[in-house]
Amino acid sequence: MFQIDGALRVYADTRFLLMMNLARLALVLALIHPFIELFGQRGAVVVSLMALFGGKAMALFRIRRLMGVTVGRTLPWRDLGKIAAACALALAPAIAARTAPGWLPGPAW
Repeated sequence: MFQIDGALRVYADTRFLLMMNLARLALVLALIHPFIELFGQRGAVVVSLMALFGGKAMALFRIRRLMGVTVGRTLPWRDLGKIAAACALALAPAIAARTAPGWLPGPAW
């Protein structure tokens, strides 16, 4: 996938990297306890994903500005769309099997 940290290091934007990671840490520290209280282990996963997504989004917008390109040229959106479509297509049978348990044969013991 796209190496965010490497792209920012190429532009010697290590100060932004530090600030971005501190912001991610602050988000985790602020939200981890309430989310674990409300949602258990799933809350910890949600907070981690929020921090990951937030950091990647901040970095992508910074890279877009540093490179002087539009949002459409920042990532290979068409290829990412194809990957998302393939994932959705692969997920459909799993959802169907889960919602209709009698559809699949059970263990033969």
